[in-house]
Amino acid sequence: MTYGKTTLVSLLMTTLIACGGGGSGSVQEQNPIDIITPEIVSITPDNGTSQVSVLSDIEITFSEPVTEASVDQTEISLALANSRLNGPSAIAFSRSLSADGKTLTLSPYKTLLINSEYRLTLDQGLEHSTGGAVEASSTTFTTYQNQRTRTTVYEDSDLTVIDGYIDYTADGSSMEYSNPGNDGQWFTNDDNLSYEIRIELNSQGLKQFDKRYRYDNSAPTLLRYDEFQYNTNDQISVRISYEQWSTNAAGNDGIFGTSDDTPSNYATFSYENGAQIMQTTYTSSGNDGVWMSGDDEIGVVIYSRYDEFGNHTHQYTFSSAGSDGEWNTNDDILNSGTYYVYDDNHQLTHAVDVTGKGDDGEYYTADDTVSFYDSWEIQDYVNSAGYRYNDAGSDATWFTSDDVITTVKNYEYNADKLRTLYQRESAGNDGQFQTADDSILSVSIEFNAEGNAINNILSYLYPYDSTGNYPPYYSVTDYNTTQ
Repeated sequence: MTYGKTTLVSLLMTTLIACGGGGSGSVQEQNPIDIITPEIVSITPDNGTSQVSVLSDIEITFSEPVTEASVDQTEISLALANSRLNGPSAIAFSRSLSADGKTLTLSPYKTLLINSEYRLTLDQGLEHSTGGAVEASSTTFTTYQNQRTRTTVYEDSDLTVIDGYIDYTADGSSMEYSNPGNDGQWFTNDDNLSYEIRIELNSQGLKQFDKRYRYDNSAPTLLRYDEFQYNTNDQISVRISYEQWSTNAAGNDGIFGTSDDTPSNYATFSYENGAQIMQTTYTSSGNDGVWMSGDDEIGVVIYSRYDEFGNHTHQYTFSSAGSDGEWNTNDDILNSGTYYVYDDNHQLTHAVDVTGKGDDGEYYTADDTVSFYDSWEIQDYVNSAGYRYNDAGSDATWFTSDDVITTVKNYEYNADKLRTLYQRESAGNDGQFQTADDSILSVSIEFNAEGNAINNILSYLYPYDSTGNYPPYYSVTDYNTTQ
Protein backbone atom coordinates (compact mmCIF):
# COMPACT_ATOMS: atom_id res chain seq x y z
CA MET A 1 0.00 0.00 0.00
CA THR A 2 1.33 3.50 -0.85
CA TYR A 3 1.08 6.34 1.67
CA GLY A 4 1.64 10.04 1.15
CA LYS A 5 4.70 11.56 2.78
CA THR A 6 2.80 13.32 5.56
CA THR A 7 0.77 10.25 6.34
CA LEU A 8 3.85 8.05 6.54
CA VAL A 9 5.62 10.39 8.98
CA SER A 10 2.49 10.42 11.14
CA LEU A 11 2.40 6.64 11.23
CA LEU A 12 6.07 6.44 12.20
CA MET A 13 5.60 8.93 15.02
CA THR A 14 2.59 7.05 16.29
CA THR A 15 4.55 3.81 16.34
CA LEU A 16 7.48 5.37 18.22
CA ILE A 17 5.19 6.82 20.83
CA ALA A 18 3.34 3.54 21.27
CA CYS A 19 6.63 1.70 21.79
CA GLY A 20 8.01 4.22 24.24
CA GLY A 21 10.41 5.62 21.64
CA GLY A 22 11.41 9.19 21.02
CA GLY A 23 14.05 9.28 23.78
CA SER A 24 12.26 11.89 25.87
CA GLY A 25 10.44 9.79 28.46
CA SER A 26 6.75 8.88 28.67
CA VAL A 27 4.07 10.82 26.77
CA GLN A 28 1.49 12.72 28.88
CA GLU A 29 -2.07 11.37 28.56
CA GLN A 30 -4.83 13.81 27.62
CA ASN A 31 -7.03 15.05 30.46
CA PRO A 32 -10.24 12.99 30.71
CA ILE A 33 -13.51 14.76 29.86
CA ASP A 34 -15.32 16.04 32.96
CA ILE A 35 -18.63 14.20 33.44
CA ILE A 36 -21.41 16.69 34.10
CA THR A 37 -24.44 15.27 35.89
CA PRO A 38 -27.66 17.30 35.57
CA GLU A 39 -30.00 17.47 38.54
CA ILE A 40 -33.73 18.17 38.64
CA VAL A 41 -34.20 21.74 39.86
CA SER A 42 -38.00 21.70 39.81
CA ILE A 43 -41.04 19.88 38.50
CA THR A 44 -44.25 21.80 37.86
CA PRO A 45 -46.75 20.88 39.27
CA ASP A 46 -44.77 20.42 42.49
CA ASN A 47 -44.80 17.10 44.32
CA GLY A 48 -47.97 16.82 46.41
CA THR A 49 -49.65 19.78 44.73
CA SER A 50 -53.44 19.80 44.55
CA GLN A 51 -55.71 22.20 42.66
CA VAL A 52 -53.99 21.35 39.36
CA SER A 53 -55.95 22.14 36.19
CA VAL A 54 -56.89 19.21 33.96
CA LEU A 55 -55.46 21.22 31.06
CA SER A 56 -52.00 21.49 32.63
CA ASP A 57 -48.70 20.61 30.99
CA ILE A 58 -45.80 19.31 33.10
CA GLU A 59 -42.46 21.13 33.11
CA ILE A 60 -39.19 19.61 34.37
CA THR A 61 -36.25 22.00 34.84
CA PHE A 62 -32.65 20.74 35.01
CA SER A 63 -29.49 22.34 36.39
CA GLU A 64 -27.64 21.43 33.19
CA PRO A 65 -28.85 20.72 29.65
CA VAL A 66 -29.88 17.21 28.63
CA THR A 67 -29.72 15.82 25.13
CA GLU A 68 -32.65 15.48 22.75
CA ALA A 69 -31.71 11.85 22.09
CA SER A 70 -31.91 10.94 25.77
CA VAL A 71 -35.31 12.66 26.06
CA ASP A 72 -36.63 10.48 23.25
CA GLN A 73 -35.18 7.27 24.66
CA THR A 74 -35.85 7.60 28.40
CA GLU A 75 -38.85 5.82 29.88
CA ILE A 76 -41.21 8.50 31.25
CA SER A 77 -44.74 7.65 32.39
CA LEU A 78 -47.75 9.61 33.62
CA ALA A 79 -50.60 7.62 35.12
CA LEU A 80 -53.30 7.71 37.75
CA ALA A 81 -51.89 6.85 41.16
CA ASN A 82 -54.77 4.36 41.55
CA SER A 83 -55.84 2.32 38.54
CA ARG A 84 -58.98 3.46 36.78
CA LEU A 85 -61.97 1.22 36.19
CA ASN A 86 -63.30 0.96 32.61
CA GLY A 87 -60.43 2.66 30.86
CA PRO A 88 -56.77 3.60 30.69
CA SER A 89 -54.85 4.86 33.69
CA ALA A 90 -51.69 5.78 31.77
CA ILE A 91 -51.62 9.00 29.74
CA ALA A 92 -49.92 9.60 26.39
CA PHE A 93 -48.08 12.91 25.99
CA SER A 94 -45.66 14.75 23.73
CA ARG A 95 -42.11 15.70 24.80
CA SER A 96 -40.57 19.06 24.00
CA LEU A 97 -37.07 20.16 25.04
CA SER A 98 -36.25 23.88 25.26
CA ALA A 99 -33.52 25.38 23.08
CA ASP A 100 -31.07 25.49 26.00
CA GLY A 101 -31.82 21.87 26.91
CA LYS A 102 -32.74 22.71 30.48
CA THR A 103 -36.55 22.49 30.37
CA LEU A 104 -38.55 19.45 29.32
CA THR A 105 -42.29 19.98 28.73
CA LEU A 106 -44.72 17.07 28.73
CA SER A 107 -48.07 17.87 27.11
CA PRO A 108 -50.87 15.28 27.55
CA TYR A 109 -52.78 14.69 24.33
CA LYS A 110 -56.06 14.62 26.26
CA THR A 111 -57.41 16.50 29.24
CA LEU A 112 -56.71 14.84 32.58
CA LEU A 113 -59.48 13.52 34.81
CA ILE A 114 -60.90 15.84 37.46
CA ASN A 115 -60.22 15.29 41.17
CA SER A 116 -57.65 12.58 40.42
CA GLU A 117 -54.15 11.88 41.69
CA TYR A 118 -51.47 11.38 39.02
CA ARG A 119 -47.93 10.03 39.35
CA LEU A 120 -45.11 11.11 37.04
CA THR A 121 -42.21 8.63 36.90
CA LEU A 122 -38.82 9.26 35.25
CA ASP A 123 -36.42 6.35 34.85
CA GLN A 124 -32.68 7.01 34.75
CA GLY A 125 -31.66 7.88 31.20
CA LEU A 126 -31.93 11.64 30.72
CA GLU A 127 -28.30 12.59 30.03
CA HIS A 128 -25.91 15.49 29.57
CA SER A 129 -23.75 15.38 26.43
CA THR A 130 -20.84 14.21 28.61
CA GLY A 131 -22.81 11.15 29.71
CA GLY A 132 -23.86 12.24 33.18
CA ALA A 133 -27.39 10.96 33.88
CA VAL A 134 -30.28 12.45 35.83
CA GLU A 135 -31.29 10.25 38.75
CA ALA A 136 -34.59 8.40 38.52
CA SER A 137 -37.44 10.14 40.34
CA SER A 138 -41.21 10.32 40.74
CA THR A 139 -43.72 12.94 41.80
CA THR A 140 -47.47 13.11 42.36
CA PHE A 141 -50.09 15.82 41.97
CA THR A 142 -53.87 16.04 42.11
CA THR A 143 -56.22 17.67 39.62
CA TYR A 144 -59.34 19.50 40.66
CA GLN A 145 -62.60 20.98 39.56
CA ASN A 146 -63.87 24.18 41.12
CA GLN A 147 -67.04 23.73 43.13
CA ARG A 148 -70.06 23.64 40.85
CA THR A 149 -72.69 26.18 41.82
CA ARG A 150 -75.37 25.75 39.15
CA THR A 151 -76.08 23.80 35.98
CA THR A 152 -78.76 25.30 33.74
CA VAL A 153 -80.49 23.14 31.14
CA TYR A 154 -81.79 24.77 27.95
CA GLU A 155 -84.12 23.66 25.18
CA ASP A 156 -82.38 25.63 22.43
CA SER A 157 -78.84 26.11 21.17
CA ASP A 158 -79.16 29.88 21.68
CA LEU A 159 -79.44 29.21 25.43
CA THR A 160 -82.58 31.31 25.87
CA VAL A 161 -85.35 28.80 26.74
CA ILE A 162 -84.69 27.27 30.17
CA ASP A 163 -85.87 23.73 30.85
CA GLY A 164 -84.64 23.49 34.45
CA TYR A 165 -81.58 23.84 36.64
CA ILE A 166 -79.60 22.19 39.42
CA ASP A 167 -78.03 24.07 42.33
CA TYR A 168 -75.04 22.56 44.18
CA THR A 169 -73.60 23.05 47.65
CA ALA A 170 -69.99 22.68 48.79
CA ASP A 171 -70.46 19.18 50.22
CA GLY A 172 -71.81 17.81 46.91
CA SER A 173 -75.51 18.06 47.70
CA SER A 174 -77.79 19.23 44.90
CA MET A 175 -81.34 20.48 44.28
CA GLU A 176 -83.05 20.00 40.92
CA TYR A 177 -85.72 22.48 39.80
CA SER A 178 -88.09 21.62 36.94
CA ASN A 179 -90.67 24.44 36.88
CA PRO A 180 -90.49 28.24 37.38
CA GLY A 181 -93.53 28.23 39.66
CA ASN A 182 -96.56 30.53 39.72
CA ASP A 183 -94.67 33.68 38.76
CA GLY A 184 -93.33 32.07 35.58
CA GLN A 185 -89.83 33.35 36.39
CA TRP A 186 -86.84 31.08 36.82
CA PHE A 187 -84.41 31.51 39.71
CA THR A 188 -87.02 32.90 42.10
CA ASN A 189 -88.22 31.59 45.45
CA ASP A 190 -91.28 29.76 44.09
CA ASP A 191 -89.42 27.56 41.59
CA ASN A 192 -90.64 23.98 41.89
CA LEU A 193 -88.09 21.64 43.47
CA SER A 194 -88.40 18.14 42.00
CA TYR A 195 -85.41 16.18 43.39
CA GLU A 196 -82.75 16.69 46.01
CA ILE A 197 -79.55 14.82 46.85
CA ARG A 198 -78.28 15.36 50.39
CA ILE A 199 -74.70 14.41 51.23
CA GLU A 200 -73.59 13.88 54.82
CA LEU A 201 -69.86 13.73 55.58
CA ASN A 202 -68.09 11.83 58.37
CA SER A 203 -65.49 13.30 60.73
CA GLN A 204 -62.73 12.76 58.12
CA GLY A 205 -64.66 14.72 55.50
CA LEU A 206 -65.57 11.58 53.53
CA LYS A 207 -69.10 10.90 52.29
CA GLN A 208 -70.99 8.82 54.85
CA PHE A 209 -74.56 9.11 53.52
CA ASP A 210 -75.94 9.90 50.07
CA LYS A 211 -79.71 10.44 50.23
CA ARG A 212 -82.09 11.04 47.31
CA TYR A 213 -85.46 12.78 47.81
CA ARG A 214 -88.40 13.38 45.48
CA TYR A 215 -90.64 16.40 46.07
CA ASP A 216 -94.41 16.03 45.76
CA ASN A 217 -96.43 19.17 46.50
CA SER A 218 -93.34 20.71 48.15
CA ALA A 219 -92.96 17.77 50.58
CA PRO A 220 -89.78 15.67 50.34
CA THR A 221 -90.03 11.89 50.16
CA LEU A 222 -86.86 9.88 50.80
CA LEU A 223 -86.55 7.38 47.95
CA ARG A 224 -83.22 5.72 48.70
CA TYR A 225 -79.90 6.28 50.39
CA ASP A 226 -76.44 4.76 50.57
CA GLU A 227 -74.15 4.46 53.58
CA PHE A 228 -70.37 4.17 53.12
CA GLN A 229 -67.51 2.68 55.13
CA TYR A 230 -63.81 3.11 54.28
CA ASN A 231 -60.49 1.29 54.60
CA THR A 232 -57.29 2.82 55.97
CA ASN A 233 -56.51 4.29 52.52
CA ASP A 234 -59.85 6.15 52.47
CA GLN A 235 -61.18 3.83 49.77
CA ILE A 236 -64.76 2.59 50.00
CA SER A 237 -64.79 -0.82 51.66
CA VAL A 238 -68.55 -1.23 52.18
CA ARG A 239 -71.56 0.41 50.55
CA ILE A 240 -74.95 -0.33 52.12
CA SER A 241 -78.01 0.58 50.04
CA TYR A 242 -81.50 1.25 51.40
CA GLU A 243 -84.50 1.55 49.07
CA GLN A 244 -87.96 2.69 50.09
CA TRP A 245 -89.72 -0.02 48.08
CA SER A 246 -87.68 -2.99 49.36
CA THR A 247 -89.10 -5.46 51.92
CA ASN A 248 -89.39 -4.05 55.47
CA ALA A 249 -87.33 -1.06 54.36
CA ALA A 250 -88.45 1.21 57.23
CA GLY A 251 -87.68 -1.30 59.99
CA ASN A 252 -89.61 -1.70 63.21
CA ASP A 253 -90.38 2.00 63.70
CA GLY A 254 -92.01 2.26 60.25
CA ILE A 255 -90.02 5.41 59.43
CA PHE A 256 -87.71 5.20 56.44
CA GLY A 257 -84.37 6.94 56.94
CA THR A 258 -83.75 5.95 60.56
CA SER A 259 -81.18 3.66 62.12
CA ASP A 260 -83.34 0.50 62.09
CA ASP A 261 -83.96 0.49 58.32
CA THR A 262 -83.42 -2.81 56.53
CA PRO A 263 -80.85 -2.80 53.68
CA SER A 264 -81.96 -3.76 50.19
CA ASN A 265 -78.39 -4.89 49.42
CA TYR A 266 -74.81 -4.12 50.27
CA ALA A 267 -71.46 -4.41 48.51
CA THR A 268 -67.91 -4.98 49.74
CA PHE A 269 -64.81 -3.88 47.83
CA SER A 270 -61.31 -5.38 47.73
CA TYR A 271 -58.15 -3.62 46.50
CA GLU A 272 -54.66 -4.58 45.43
CA ASN A 273 -51.89 -2.02 44.90
CA GLY A 274 -54.53 0.70 45.18
CA ALA A 275 -56.73 -0.78 42.44
CA GLN A 276 -60.18 -2.28 42.95
CA ILE A 277 -59.95 -5.96 42.08
CA MET A 278 -63.28 -7.31 43.38
CA GLN A 279 -66.77 -6.10 44.25
CA THR A 280 -69.15 -8.51 45.99
CA THR A 281 -72.82 -7.57 46.21
CA TYR A 282 -75.06 -9.34 48.75
CA THR A 283 -78.76 -9.36 47.94
CA SER A 284 -80.24 -11.48 50.77
CA SER A 285 -79.72 -11.65 54.53
CA GLY A 286 -79.69 -15.46 54.38
CA ASN A 287 -81.47 -18.02 56.55
CA ASP A 288 -81.10 -16.07 59.80
CA GLY A 289 -82.69 -12.94 58.32
CA VAL A 290 -79.91 -10.78 59.75
CA TRP A 291 -77.76 -8.71 57.43
CA MET A 292 -73.94 -8.93 57.66
CA SER A 293 -74.09 -12.00 59.84
CA GLY A 294 -72.03 -14.40 57.73
CA ASP A 295 -74.74 -16.32 55.86
CA ASP A 296 -75.80 -13.47 53.56
CA GLU A 297 -76.35 -14.59 49.97
CA ILE A 298 -74.18 -13.22 47.18
CA GLY A 299 -75.98 -11.82 44.17
CA VAL A 300 -73.05 -10.90 41.92
CA VAL A 301 -69.27 -10.76 42.05
CA ILE A 302 -67.31 -8.41 39.80
CA TYR A 303 -63.64 -9.18 39.12
CA SER A 304 -61.28 -6.60 37.62
CA ARG A 305 -57.79 -7.02 36.18
CA TYR A 306 -55.11 -4.55 35.08
CA ASP A 307 -51.88 -4.50 33.09
CA GLU A 308 -48.48 -3.39 34.38
CA PHE A 309 -49.30 0.23 33.57
CA GLY A 310 -52.50 0.19 35.64
CA ASN A 311 -54.77 0.16 32.59
CA HIS A 312 -58.01 -1.73 33.22
CA THR A 313 -57.98 -4.85 31.02
CA HIS A 314 -60.89 -7.02 32.27
CA GLN A 315 -64.16 -6.59 34.15
CA TYR A 316 -66.30 -9.71 34.46
CA THR A 317 -69.55 -9.95 36.43
CA PHE A 318 -70.62 -13.40 37.65
CA SER A 319 -74.17 -14.05 38.86
CA SER A 320 -73.74 -17.57 40.29
CA ALA A 321 -71.02 -19.68 41.89
CA GLY A 322 -71.97 -22.57 39.60
CA SER A 323 -72.48 -26.21 40.45
CA ASP A 324 -69.61 -26.39 42.96
CA GLY A 325 -71.07 -23.56 45.03
CA GLU A 326 -67.66 -21.91 45.28
CA TRP A 327 -66.99 -18.43 43.93
CA ASN A 328 -63.92 -17.66 41.85
CA THR A 329 -63.76 -21.11 40.26
CA ASN A 330 -64.04 -21.99 36.59
CA ASP A 331 -67.72 -23.00 36.70
CA ASP A 332 -68.96 -19.59 37.90
CA ILE A 333 -71.76 -18.37 35.64
CA LEU A 334 -70.94 -15.20 33.71
CA ASN A 335 -73.57 -12.48 33.63
CA SER A 336 -71.58 -10.00 31.57
CA GLY A 337 -67.96 -9.25 30.81
CA THR A 338 -65.76 -6.76 29.01
CA TYR A 339 -62.10 -6.80 28.12
CA TYR A 340 -60.13 -3.77 26.96
CA VAL A 341 -57.27 -3.53 24.46
CA TYR A 342 -54.74 -0.67 24.33
CA ASP A 343 -52.01 0.37 21.91
CA ASP A 344 -48.41 1.10 22.88
CA ASN A 345 -49.35 4.66 23.87
CA HIS A 346 -52.10 3.50 26.26
CA GLN A 347 -54.86 4.58 23.90
CA LEU A 348 -57.98 2.40 24.15
CA THR A 349 -58.51 0.64 20.80
CA HIS A 350 -61.12 -2.04 21.62
CA ALA A 351 -63.75 -2.74 24.28
CA VAL A 352 -65.15 -6.23 23.75
CA ASP A 353 -68.27 -7.51 25.49
CA VAL A 354 -68.34 -11.26 26.11
CA THR A 355 -70.90 -13.81 27.25
CA GLY A 356 -68.94 -17.05 27.71
CA LYS A 357 -65.62 -18.88 28.05
CA GLY A 358 -65.19 -19.91 24.42
CA ASP A 359 -63.67 -23.16 23.14
CA ASP A 360 -60.85 -23.35 25.69
CA GLY A 361 -63.27 -23.34 28.62
CA GLU A 362 -61.31 -20.58 30.40
CA TYR A 363 -62.34 -17.01 31.15
CA TYR A 364 -60.04 -14.03 30.52
CA THR A 365 -58.61 -15.53 27.33
CA ALA A 366 -58.72 -14.39 23.72
CA ASP A 367 -61.45 -16.82 22.60
CA ASP A 368 -64.09 -15.74 25.13
CA THR A 369 -67.48 -15.62 23.38
CA VAL A 370 -68.06 -12.16 21.87
CA SER A 371 -71.49 -10.51 21.92
CA PHE A 372 -70.46 -7.13 20.46
CA TYR A 373 -67.48 -4.79 20.51
CA ASP A 374 -66.41 -1.17 20.10
CA SER A 375 -63.27 -0.11 18.27
CA TRP A 376 -61.52 3.24 17.91
CA GLU A 377 -59.19 4.69 15.33
CA ILE A 378 -56.28 6.63 16.82
CA GLN A 379 -54.77 9.59 14.98
CA ASP A 380 -52.10 11.81 16.51
CA TYR A 381 -52.60 9.98 19.82
CA VAL A 382 -56.31 10.80 20.15
CA ASN A 383 -59.52 9.12 19.04
CA SER A 384 -60.53 10.14 15.53
CA ALA A 385 -63.39 7.67 14.99
CA GLY A 386 -65.24 4.91 16.83
CA TYR A 387 -67.43 2.02 15.71
CA ARG A 388 -69.91 -0.32 17.39
CA TYR A 389 -70.14 -3.83 15.89
CA ASN A 390 -73.00 -6.09 17.00
CA ASP A 391 -72.86 -8.92 14.47
CA ALA A 392 -70.01 -11.06 13.15
CA GLY A 393 -71.36 -10.87 9.60
CA SER A 394 -71.82 -13.60 7.00
CA ASP A 395 -68.56 -15.40 7.90
CA ALA A 396 -69.72 -15.69 11.56
CA THR A 397 -66.18 -14.70 12.62
CA TRP A 398 -65.59 -11.65 14.78
CA PHE A 399 -62.96 -9.01 13.99
CA THR A 400 -63.13 -9.54 10.24
CA SER A 401 -64.05 -7.07 7.52
CA ASP A 402 -67.73 -8.06 7.29
CA ASP A 403 -68.61 -7.34 10.94
CA VAL A 404 -71.80 -5.27 11.03
CA ILE A 405 -71.55 -1.64 12.18
CA THR A 406 -74.51 -0.19 14.12
CA THR A 407 -73.04 3.12 15.38
CA VAL A 408 -70.29 5.42 14.14
CA LYS A 409 -68.61 8.15 16.19
CA ASN A 410 -66.45 10.95 14.84
CA TYR A 411 -64.28 13.11 17.10
CA GLU A 412 -62.94 16.60 16.53
CA TYR A 413 -60.47 18.53 18.72
CA ASN A 414 -59.42 22.13 18.80
CA ALA A 415 -56.01 23.51 19.80
CA ASP A 416 -56.98 23.36 23.49
CA LYS A 417 -57.73 19.60 23.36
CA LEU A 418 -61.46 20.26 23.65
CA ARG A 419 -63.57 17.60 22.03
CA THR A 420 -66.73 17.49 19.98
CA LEU A 421 -68.25 14.07 19.40
CA TYR A 422 -70.55 13.35 16.47
CA GLN A 423 -72.32 10.07 17.14
CA ARG A 424 -74.12 8.64 14.14
CA GLU A 425 -76.90 6.60 15.69
CA SER A 426 -78.70 5.63 12.49
CA ALA A 427 -77.58 5.22 8.91
CA GLY A 428 -80.82 6.78 7.67
CA ASN A 429 -82.97 5.62 4.76
CA ASP A 430 -80.03 4.72 2.53
CA GLY A 431 -78.64 2.27 5.10
CA GLN A 432 -75.15 3.74 4.72
CA PHE A 433 -73.24 5.46 7.50
CA GLN A 434 -71.25 8.64 6.85
CA THR A 435 -73.87 9.99 4.44
CA ALA A 436 -76.12 13.05 4.63
CA ASP A 437 -79.23 11.34 6.05
CA ASP A 438 -77.55 9.86 9.15
CA SER A 439 -79.14 10.78 12.47
CA ILE A 440 -76.35 12.45 14.44
CA LEU A 441 -76.01 13.19 18.13
CA SER A 442 -73.49 15.94 18.81
CA VAL A 443 -71.83 16.25 22.22
CA SER A 444 -69.49 19.20 22.72
CA ILE A 445 -67.50 19.90 25.89
CA GLU A 446 -65.97 23.30 26.62
CA PHE A 447 -63.56 24.17 29.44
CA ASN A 448 -62.62 27.47 31.01
CA ALA A 449 -59.04 28.48 31.82
CA GLU A 450 -59.16 26.74 35.22
CA GLY A 451 -60.06 23.43 33.59
CA ASN A 452 -63.76 23.44 34.53
CA ALA A 453 -66.22 21.86 32.08
CA ILE A 454 -68.54 24.83 31.64
CA ASN A 455 -70.62 23.74 28.64
CA ASN A 456 -71.97 20.33 27.74
CA ILE A 457 -73.95 20.72 24.55
CA LEU A 458 -75.91 17.69 23.42
CA SER A 459 -78.11 17.98 20.34
CA TYR A 460 -79.36 16.12 17.29
CA LEU A 461 -77.93 17.60 14.12
CA TYR A 462 -80.34 15.53 12.07
CA PRO A 463 -83.44 15.96 14.25
CA TYR A 464 -85.88 13.19 14.97
CA ASP A 465 -89.46 13.88 13.97
CA SER A 466 -92.01 15.32 16.41
CA THR A 467 -93.01 11.86 17.64
CA GLY A 468 -89.44 10.65 18.13
CA ASN A 469 -87.28 10.52 21.22
CA TYR A 470 -84.58 12.70 22.69
CA PRO A 471 -85.24 16.41 22.25
CA PRO A 472 -82.17 18.65 22.09
CA TYR A 473 -80.39 19.15 25.39
CA TYR A 474 -77.98 21.93 26.30
CA SER A 475 -76.42 22.57 29.67
CA VAL A 476 -74.13 25.27 31.04
CA THR A 477 -72.41 24.89 34.43
CA ASP A 478 -71.26 27.76 36.64
CA TYR A 479 -68.45 27.40 39.17
CA ASN A 480 -67.11 29.18 42.22
CA THR A 481 -63.67 30.20 40.89
CA THR A 482 -62.63 32.08 44.05
CA GLN A 483 -61.57 28.88 45.86
